[in-house]
Amino acid sequence: GLKLHDYDLHLNSVGHGKGIAVYYNAEIFSHRADVKKPLFQMTKMCSSDVDVLAVYRSSGGNKDELLKDIISLIDKSKSTVLCGDFNFCSAKEKNCPFSRTLKNMGFEERVKVATHIKGGHIDHVYFFCPNKKFSLDAMLYSPYYPTKDHDAICSTVRIL
Repeated sequence: GLKLHDYDLHLNSVGHGKGIAVYYNAEIFSHRADVKKPLFQMTKMCSSDVDVLAVYRSSGGNKDELLKDIISLIDKSKSTVLCGDFNFCSAKEKNCPFSRTLKNMGFEERVKVATHIKGGHIDHVYFFCPNKKFSLDAMLYSPYYPTKDHDAICSTVRIL
């Protein structure tokens, strides 16, 4: 696999093209949990102030089951970044139960543009900050990217 200087790698996958690779600074983040199911995977990384939940959902993955597993991993006392390839268009399905539940929990969708070559908003970044101590900026990053059909999203959490 790809090695990045000064970063550790955590893999959570179930086959070719399905899963998550998380590169992280071990002085700041630690691996806390994995969910590994045939049609979706999740990895939780934690720092002292911010949790990051990385998600890969295959197009046939059950959104209700995914949401239940996401909720089980959220620490409501900490800021949380929920991000990944959700394989449903957040613009077309902005009022679906999945999106509505996250909004009602205080999460804000930070990507407002298409991330897929066919125009879908399928890569999402949600942010929850109960203490208003942080902000999150998300922008598309479009270098050569291994899947060739998605843009990457660069998210930066800042202390206010």
